[in-house]
Amino acid sequence: MLSSTELTTERIDNPMTISGGQGMVHCAVESFGSHRVVSPLGQSIPADDLEQLEQLDDTVFAALDGDAEALDSVARRWRAAVRSLDKELIKQSREQYLRKAKSVWRRSTSKPALRLSNGFAALELLELFSDKAA
Repeated sequence: MLSSTELTTERIDNPMTISGGQGMVHCAVESFGSHRVVSPLGQSIPADDLEQLEQLDDTVFAALDGDAEALDSVARRWRAAVRSLDKELIKQSREQYLRKAKSVWRRSTSKPALRLSNGFAALELLELFSDKAA
């Protein structure tokens, strides 16, 4: 489910902006009744790939929020995404996930008693998304 990155939907007669996901998808263009979602580099993203990215986003961000089940399934979803999605989409997603995991790790060190599980999740994801792991 998309929730914080900006998605832009354009119609010839009615431009508007809608909220989007925490991941790497940044704009959607609507023309002649069909939707086309593109990456920040202008690359069109097929609907199935977008769904896979959304599920991966949801899982990663839930894991970083302390959801143990999500943390258990992140590696499986990440490996599936690496196998099936465009390398540039993977690179963009990895960068986003690393930024978020680093942020969660830094916050967890400021209040370790309150955020210990989030810090451990962030460490696991930092290892998973490191360049050596993919």
